[in-house]
Amino acid sequence: MKGTMLQSTTPKSDHALVLAMLCVALSACSQQLTERSVSKFIDAADQDFLDGNAAALCVKRGKDFLLTASNFDLTRDKIVADLAAAEAVAAEREAAGERVSAEIQTVTRQSLCLDSLLDARTYRKATLQRGKLDIRIDPDGQRAVVLAHYTVRQPVVGQRDSSLSMRDVVEHQIATRQTESDDESVLIIDGDGDIVFASTKAQSRSFLIPSQRDARLC
Repeated sequence: MKGTMLQSTTPKSDHALVLAMLCVALSACSQQLTERSVSKFIDAADQDFLDGNAAALCVKRGKDFLLTASNFDLTRDKIVADLAAAEAVAAEREAAGERVSAEIQTVTRQSLCLDSLLDARTYRKATLQRGKLDIRIDPDGQRAVVLAHYTVRQPVVGQRDSSLSMRDVVEHQIATRQTESDDESVLIIDGDGDIVFASTKAQSRSFLIPSQRDARLC
């Protein structure tokens, strides 16, 4: 008695689609985070900020990305020389009975994408300095925690009447806002095999210093 040959009823095109999906999944799982790949990713993300590249800033965040930011405004409207002077002002405010509390913001990926698009021009006016990266990668290479300290300086702009017309105003820089931020970011590999930010927690202290010319214009 001859054996009966069973034939698949699944079309060849479906086989090809399943195979392609399997290859993508295996590719994503096989990729692992390394200190080099994480460092390059953070470098690129920082440059995207300075360039005001809204699209790149957005695509580097995972679909469930969440930013939790706590900012202490140490001096409010008072201009000081540096961080030490700003901390002294904050201590004086506390001693006088004023509570120097943090403003806390929670930002989703959607909100960050919109903000980066609207504020791109502001980002391009900023300068950024970053300390040494502290990179901690999980044993399976699929997740990393990155600690970094940032110093960001952005111009504070005021407006005054123009001599050309009563309806015109001109912008002029009145100070520079300096922000000292300690960031903790979680990086993962998404379903497409790309490195993305899963979340960021930022604790920062900001204050006003005298106007500084952008070193990129010197």
